[in-house]
Amino acid sequence: MDVLAHHPNPDHDIGPVLHTLRSLLAPFYTVQPVTSAVLASHPWARSCVLLVLLSSDGQEGCVKMAPKALLAMQSYVNNGGHVLALGFDASICRSRVPPGTLHFWDLGSSSSIALLRLILGGSPIAGQLVGNAGQPLSTGLGAPMSLPIAGTRVASWDVSTDTDAVAAVDVPIGRGSVCVWNIALSAMPTGSIQAVMKYSLTLFELSKFDEAAQVSTSDLPSVPTHPLPQFLLSPTSKPHIVEMILQSLGIQYKSSLEPVIFKDSKDIFRFHFATILDATEVVRFSREAAESPMDSPRDIIVLTPGCLPSREATPRFSPEKFFAELEQSHSASSDGSNWKLGEALFYGEAVTSTQTLLERNLRLLSALPPPIVSVASFQLAGRGRGSNTWLSPEGCLQFSVHIRVSLSAFPASRLVFVQYLFGLAVVGACRDARALGGDRGARVRLKWPNDIYLELGGSARKAGGILVNTSFTGSQVDLIIGCGINVSTPSPMASLSMLVHEDELPSAETMLALILGKFDGIWKTFVERGGSWAPFEDAYLDAWMHSDQLVTVTTVSPARQVRIMGITPDHGLLRTIPETGAAGYIDLQPNGNSFDLMEGLIKAKT
Repeated sequence: MDVLAHHPNPDHDIGPVLHTLRSLLAPFYTVQPVTSAVLASHPWARSCVLLVLLSSDGQEGCVKMAPKALLAMQSYVNNGGHVLALGFDASICRSRVPPGTLHFWDLGSSSSIALLRLILGGSPIAGQLVGNAGQPLSTGLGAPMSLPIAGTRVASWDVSTDTDAVAAVDVPIGRGSVCVWNIALSAMPTGSIQAVMKYSLTLFELSKFDEAAQVSTSDLPSVPTHPLPQFLLSPTSKPHIVEMILQSLGIQYKSSLEPVIFKDSKDIFRFHFATILDATEVVRFSREAAESPMDSPRDIIVLTPGCLPSREATPRFSPEKFFAELEQSHSASSDGSNWKLGEALFYGEAVTSTQTLLERNLRLLSALPPPIVSVASFQLAGRGRGSNTWLSPEGCLQFSVHIRVSLSAFPASRLVFVQYLFGLAVVGACRDARALGGDRGARVRLKWPNDIYLELGGSARKAGGILVNTSFTGSQVDLIIGCGINVSTPSPMASLSMLVHEDELPSAETMLALILGKFDGIWKTFVERGGSWAPFEDAYLDAWMHSDQLVTVTTVSPARQVRIMGITPDHGLLRTIPETGAAGYIDLQPNGNSFDLMEGLIKAKT
């Protein structure tokens, strides 16, 4: 679910507002800046729980918006959406006012009038808005503007000794509401910004989900706010895997407290060699330390060969359980590689992003011998498709898989199928008897091109996603497959826990092992068949949500109604056929288009 922040000047720095909102709402809501163009032309309202409007310190912020953006916001509020408007000259006068009125101080600016014209359009009239002189305010529409008095809340916030306190009014509009503050946050000290924002969020009851999550995980350490050390691990019976990885990086194992430095284009990695006890202390010290910058060196802990970390060092993930589950998940056959998928593992309780740590460190990526899996219990800057952010709440399984393939094995055009194949592996894992089983697992579905959805009593909700990045070097390509799936995430987010009783829910370790085992077999077949889609087509069509679905394609002019047929076997495009008119197919690329399931639209990716 999204919280969107809009400022009329795209060059204006709204970083402090975004940082404050993210710190208050993480990890259950993404907070993203949004432009007027997006408000006017994209279906943002479906996933938006709060729209934050920032004025230009007295300039006509709302007036600069396109009419379509204003209409979209009006519809959003009337249909149950919430708006938080900051800096729109809406302080409440403390003098006595006639009953049944809301008395505003200096509410005559065009920006404020434009905002109120927006939010009051089509709403019932009850009570009257008056100006400083006690006269009804004119909106320029030939009639006084009115506010619905019932349910309206007024608040003031003293941030100085001045007689005019910061003030707000929270107004119910249609099925939604609008909270208007009279001061721009840029004029307030940091502590007051956070206090104002926290109070405003309580009006919309967004903070209650974070409180519920803290109660449900009271037996675990608090959610980390900065990156923690990662462990480089392998099964205890195969310590040579870690040794081979270190050798590929030019690092020799040693019994020393002095770390080995590995510098890359994006990050600096510090490899620490430690006993189980020392490693536990390193993690504890890092967890208790003051928050460190995101660009601080990345600490990698290498344990004594044949050892795994203590439960205290990895309270949210058991490597021992994972490796045991992985052994059951892999087939007995071997492709001749040094290890099976998942046996070379990086794990960290909190990292910036499992995807970008590999993708943006090209020296590390090229030197690592695949396959490599990187897992985290929390991502502090997780990535989604396009410019999206991937949330990282408690109970979410997020990981990245690094594999390498020679371009002589199959054409580069077939790499588009990787996201489909990995989605198929996720569905197959959910349907496994060790996870949800066939009947309940069948309610886990794929949305083109790379989302994982749950079918819940006639509705569908997103519970995961897949992101694939490629890096070409000579005659080979490195693929980094990122996946996030909510396993035991608390409400309001959809998770696998909605499909089973609590005592039947598979662990994150089991789900990861199953997904990797399923994908390992799928990938081997795909490579052996030269990138042929044929062996997987029937299973994919059985798992996805779109067979014979009627949708509107907005990326062609004029927009066309089409019926979905399947995936093209050569380039992995979405094949559709027009419902009426000219014959022939309309084939759509997954990397240029997005599927709005709720609206029945295929639109340009944002």
